[in-house]
Amino acid sequence: MNFIIKHADDSFELDTNNKITKIRGKTRRYNARILFYLNKVTFSMPRLYGRLNPSDPVDSWFSIFQQTYSRLLSQELEMSKFNFDFSFQISTGKFVVEGKVNGSDVAVKTSPIERPEILSSGVSSSVAVDAFYSQSLEKLKPYFIPSCRVGLFSAFNRFTVLQFERSSGIPKTLGLIADFINSIVLPPGYSDLVLGRRIHVGEQEVLCDDMPVYNCEPEVINQAIFELLHQKYRGELHCLSGRPMSL
Repeated sequence: MNFIIKHADDSFELDTNNKITKIRGKTRRYNARILFYLNKVTFSMPRLYGRLNPSDPVDSWFSIFQQTYSRLLSQELEMSKFNFDFSFQISTGKFVVEGKVNGSDVAVKTSPIERPEILSSGVSSSVAVDAFYSQSLEKLKPYFIPSCRVGLFSAFNRFTVLQFERSSGIPKTLGLIADFINSIVLPPGYSDLVLGRRIHVGEQEVLCDDMPVYNCEPEVINQAIFELLHQKYRGELHCLSGRPMSL
């Protein structure tokens, strides 16, 4: 898929076919946050076949998609407590999503690039149309990985490098770090020593010694995350959202 975002100070394009994309410039944090929420809403989009009008499934699909995407994005941006003002375009290859955002006010418009050949009627037509368009919607679950001088914006098997934070420590990303911490999935009994601190799995959460890991020193969290990634790519660990990743 292809994402294009535009606002008063910048424009940015992201192609999910690329393994790595670097976000540079003064508005890199702003652009990364926008991409985070667009990916999060895209990932959360439900299947729509149960709500379509069987007599006109294509137009019905686009109408309900617009309403649903707009509602989900508005909810996410309202909870972000961040004043967004931008426009965006997402191309899936089979249809295009265009939108304008001002605060939590969202307007979304969709248009088809391809139309499916409908060979049946009734409920079957709704299922066929929904499958045709939904399969082109690449659902990449996003999260942020904090690090010493950069924040890595990740969606399963690809990374967007937010380059770079001026000060050391976890970037202030309005709750996005909590999303990342909550996305870590480690096997029961996991334990590792990082900079003299014990990172391990407790009864219901990941701990640093006896405290929740997100309360640990930034440099320990940074090092622990890179250790997890290193183990992951050596095939020693399944973590970070529970889905296999590869570069």
